[in-house]
Amino acid sequence: MIPIFKNIAVLKIIHPPVRPEALFSDTHHFAEMRHPLYRDLADFMPANNTIMKQLKHSELTVDELGVVSQALSSSRLVGNMGVLRARPCDPNILGFSSDVARQVDQFACCIVYCPLSTGLKLSIRSTVREVMANELAAFLTRETGSGGGTMEKAGAYLSFASIEKIAPGLSPDDYLLERIRKYQENFDLVYCEKHSIDFSAAKRFKKLRLPLGFAPTTDVFPEGTPLCVRTLEGDLDIVAAREIYIMIGIAHEVYPIRREKFERQYARLDMDYVSDAEYPPSIIDKIRGEKKSLLPFTKVCQPGAESAIRALPLEKDTKVFSHWDREKYFLGRVGDYIAAPENDFGDVYIINREIFAKTYAPF
Repeated sequence: MIPIFKNIAVLKIIHPPVRPEALFSDTHHFAEMRHPLYRDLADFMPANNTIMKQLKHSELTVDELGVVSQALSSSRLVGNMGVLRARPCDPNILGFSSDVARQVDQFACCIVYCPLSTGLKLSIRSTVREVMANELAAFLTRETGSGGGTMEKAGAYLSFASIEKIAPGLSPDDYLLERIRKYQENFDLVYCEKHSIDFSAAKRFKKLRLPLGFAPTTDVFPEGTPLCVRTLEGDLDIVAAREIYIMIGIAHEVYPIRREKFERQYARLDMDYVSDAEYPPSIIDKIRGEKKSLLPFTKVCQPGAESAIRALPLEKDTKVFSHWDREKYFLGRVGDYIAAPENDFGDVYIINREIFAKTYAPF
């Protein structure tokens, strides 16, 4: 899908430059920037602060205030989620209503929705680490619509026709409530610091000796620099340190690794790293705003012969909070693998089933 800014198509290079003010309006105050090019534009293009202030503080008409008031008065608690129904309105007003509802202490997240002519429009806000708004939007709309956004804010749409096809006779409102309840029952939660997975009984696997990319973070920025690693999958926050490297996998997945673990499990290769990734990963100095491509600093390595893990196929969708980020979870679907190094069962992570099939083999 080609991103659109105010009727201007955006390909690999944005030209002519699009103003951040237009992006601010089109992405709900920068809340729904799905593509990394959006985030680059917001970070590195100068903005007119006067226009930005006007956009930020000219939100409602008197009629729209009535829509917000009616939505807030309809709130109900489903599990730990607030669900609110608004009358038909502009998506921006729906978003404003969910921003207000998010402040309710009892709501782990809130879902504000309204009927349109062909379906339900949703605005979702999350306040807890166990629920990413964009992932909740995708779950609620599976097979009936579409949804997306960020960890904290997302939008979604459910088609009346698709709901009738999947659940004939069930009202759209009841179908949505059923999906919300199912979401709350659907996931296991795994925290690296306290989990009960018995990896000692799991099968042993070795990583196939395929070439991978790696880059020491201090080759890119000085020690101690707070960094944002920008990838197509999202942003990863780390701090530059001599003991922290960044790995690039065979499917262009990007993840950090400690130097001690790298030296124990990987061998360096004397060859150039080549990437055909749709969006080559970049690194941003969060203090100075300087951005660099990761590729010029990327070297090549391959797993050593003794690199072993224990892994289990998931029988239920699972959210894993790893050592690297206690606030964001890695989401594993049924059929993906949950794994840990053989010498550290606390270092839990998810491996996509397709990547697992290409990169691991039984011992």
